[in-house]
Amino acid sequence: MCEFCAEHGEGQVWYLTMKNYGQELLSQGKRREHITAFFQGFEASVAGSLPMLDAIQALPFVPDLVSRALIARQKKTHFGQVTPIEDVDKVLDMVDSFVRLPCVCRSLTTGRKQVRYCYGLGIDPASALGQFPDYGESLEWLTRAEARAAIHQLDQEGLVHSVWTFDTPFIGGLCNCDQDCMAYRVQVGAAMTQVFFPAEYVAAVDWDRCSGCKLCRGQCPFGAIRYTASQDKCSIDPALCYGCGVCRAVCKKDAIQLAPRRRAFRWQRRAVTPGRYRVTVRPCSNPRECRACLEVCPSRVFGLAPQSARAPGVRAGDWTVRVMLPSRCIGCGACGAACPQGAIAVA
Repeated sequence: MCEFCAEHGEGQVWYLTMKNYGQELLSQGKRREHITAFFQGFEASVAGSLPMLDAIQALPFVPDLVSRALIARQKKTHFGQVTPIEDVDKVLDMVDSFVRLPCVCRSLTTGRKQVRYCYGLGIDPASALGQFPDYGESLEWLTRAEARAAIHQLDQEGLVHSVWTFDTPFIGGLCNCDQDCMAYRVQVGAAMTQVFFPAEYVAAVDWDRCSGCKLCRGQCPFGAIRYTASQDKCSIDPALCYGCGVCRAVCKKDAIQLAPRRRAFRWQRRAVTPGRYRVTVRPCSNPRECRACLEVCPSRVFGLAPQSARAPGVRAGDWTVRVMLPSRCIGCGACGAACPQGAIAVA
């Protein structure tokens, strides 16, 4: 059982403990204000801080110290834990309100306005988000059956489910992540810091059933599945497995099962070398309609964010392309070639 279960679960799985979704807990402290502030300034805040975090990665000692401090803060304020579909069903049975809303991560990483993979649980987002037209005008209240069907479909598509806190231990969100999720990019893609944690489970392959088709390898977002040609079988590295279970959706032989995690998962920051290329972006027009650089960049260097946090009652209108992870640039020049306004230079 993980550290969060020990601290917030009363001896049970912490995200299956009803009090962590309760209105009484939501009303304590400044949680409602935290939720409002999160959506008000998410894109601008991350676009401003991520380049600074990226810039220190090649320094000695400093990145590890900063990462440890960030992880400690995330655990107290806003972190996620991977949740397999069986436990998602249990969570949905516990709460009474299900609201699908535009994804703040995909807004930042893809520039797309109405991509919907995020769910508010047991809260009334209208009270927190209604003052921001970008979100408040397009909330979807779903029935339990509708929410369950939608999330099961995402499971089949290979998206990883996770519950998220707002001033721990209150759980207010259920996210469904892929490489466009900001948490995934920071933790798995760039490996700079840890913002979400593995499930209480780990996957394993039954070799008596495995046919060696390798479909599960393509489904795993964490690179945890190996293939041995000599035995024509797949296996799962428990040290890399996050226990999401989405690999099971493509296994035609029902050869993959989840079992309780027996060994603690240890995330490690990835050592990097200084970036070789300098990427500059001049102000461009209609970036949310264009998105050319975001869509062609193989290294996911760019993001799209307003210059400042949203003002109540006003749509964010000062969107600009941001260079968020410059050290990852490989110098291919695809962004400059794709930009119809010639606003990007790579040197």
